[in-house]
Amino acid sequence: MIYEPFRKLVEVLSRNQMLRPATSGPAGDNAFDDTSFRIRTYMRPDCGWFVVERLCAANMAFPIFPEGKINRLFQARLWKMWPDLYGDHPSIAPVIHAHSLHADGSNLATRAVLNAALIAKDATIETVAAALGLPEKTVEAYESLFFNVVDRREDGMYLCNIVYPKHRLVELCENYLEETPLDILLLRIGYNSGLQAVLYAAGLKDNPTADMTATEAAAALEQAILSTGCGLVGAGLLNGKKMHPAIKATMELVNATRTRWVADGGNADGSMGEVLGRSMEAGLGGVN
Repeated sequence: MIYEPFRKLVEVLSRNQMLRPATSGPAGDNAFDDTSFRIRTYMRPDCGWFVVERLCAANMAFPIFPEGKINRLFQARLWKMWPDLYGDHPSIAPVIHAHSLHADGSNLATRAVLNAALIAKDATIETVAAALGLPEKTVEAYESLFFNVVDRREDGMYLCNIVYPKHRLVELCENYLEETPLDILLLRIGYNSGLQAVLYAAGLKDNPTADMTATEAAAALEQAILSTGCGLVGAGLLNGKKMHPAIKATMELVNATRTRWVADGGNADGSMGEVLGRSMEAGLGGVN
């Protein structure tokens, strides 16, 4: 979302106390001041649609000049207020299609893939639309109204709130894969691994690593195992009663490399870490 015009829009709603819950919310909602409600609005992926609903509920004219992505909010308000008048207008069609993707239960799978694709750091509106076979204007309207992430890539806390609301350590829980909804798993694939990984997981593309040679694939796998294991060790996971499988796999890889290192003469070619690094860079793999 274009921050400055959207900020002005939210400020107008805030001054009119239109960001507060329309109905009685949880006890304690009244303890929040309007600044808190403004922050809550900015932290919503569907902040665009939320603002549209508030304008319509108050029967309020659009308070600022609609430009860029803000124009989608303006169009959405027109359609929501007067669907019979604007429902067939060509310029409103992307908004209507985007709303269908968001609200229609039959679009659950498409919505999950679309969200995961949009949150991928290497994705753009154009590449997502082309990959999913959706009109570019529809994807742009959807992102503006219902899943605003593309122009908020530098807002780490905002993105983490969407992908890891209970922090990344949930991935270490037993039965994580079995208990985590598939749309959340797909979202995390997009956030961590990029657009091509999303398309592969969704069944839209072949495995992006399929063209690797066996040695290249082995080196890539070893690098992933080592980096994951080191990350977990850095997070203090060595201190648990039970060793995490990723740390166990890392230690097995290191032990196998140590065996090769000793067999090759130990320090003759450098430290064990240097030998493993050269081995992976050459695509030789560390495990026979």
